[in-house]
Amino acid sequence: IGPNDNEKSRKFKRGYLALLNNMAEKYSYATVKPKLINVCGGSGNGLDPCDEIQSVIATFNADRSDGFKAFFTRLTQKRWNKI
Repeated sequence: IGPNDNEKSRKFKRGYLALLNNMAEKYSYATVKPKLINVCGGSGNGLDPCDEIQSVIATFNADRSDGFKAFFTRLTQKRWNKI
């Protein structure tokens, strides 16, 4: 995810949700489903996409019965500024 991505757009959100669903589909055969870990580390636009990504992850996790769950973490603003 870079500064040229408009994280507030529907297209971005649909694309990110499709990414998560694709991972779930690719590993659907697994008896123990892998955790889908999303780390928002920022880019040229700072941590702007993090809230939208977290929202998409909540949508992905809602009402799932296939054993998949996505998780989210992010850098703090202080850490991002330091980097």
